[in-house]
Amino acid sequence: MIIVINENGNFETFGEMSEYRFHIEALRDYFYTINYVLADKVDADNLEKNEEIIYYLNQMGKVIFLNSPGYGICYIPKSVNSKQNVSIQNLFDVCEDKAIYIEYGLSKIDGKIVPEKFLNYTLDAEVKNSGKSI
Repeated sequence: MIIVINENGNFETFGEMSEYRFHIEALRDYFYTINYVLADKVDADNLEKNEEIIYYLNQMGKVIFLNSPGYGICYIPKSVNSKQNVSIQNLFDVCEDKAIYIEYGLSKIDGKIVPEKFLNYTLDAEVKNSGKSI
């Protein structure tokens, strides 16, 4: 399942495990749902485009959380608002029993998608316990 935190701080869930075998399939369908033209332009049907899909969703201001058994990966855009920060913290609190990895500030460099920061939220006590935004 993927969880999207939109610009209003609201959670949108997409793709139950019974529906999709891979996160990329749910990401693709979500991307087509919110911006068909862009999804088609970046060839979202290509299952190797998962990082590019996440990059464009982040560019639209969406926080993406890929929920897997035992861990989660959160892709956070460079700019999030206070409502999104509260929702991110609430999500992490609910997921306290699993490892959480954060890729922050995705950029496109030489055709590759790279994060500005990669954090292991579970082990990074300074970030986790400070109450600061990411």
